[in-house]
Amino acid sequence: MGHYSLPIRFGIAIGVCLIAYFLILSLLGLHTNVFYSLFNGVITGFGIYEATKLYRLRSP
Repeated sequence: MGHYSLPIRFGIAIGVCLIAYFLILSLLGLHTNVFYSLFNGVITGFGIYEATKLYRLRSP
């Protein structure tokens, strides 16, 4: 499981962040505006960047 823990951890973290972000947008009534939905890529990209950075630090 150790080899798969990093992608699972970051996948769950990204998923939770995206769910929370879209729930907040929905509560504010902004979920229909496409420009707020583009921030989805920023959240996902940041998660992928952090996972890659941590992987490179752990790899020999």
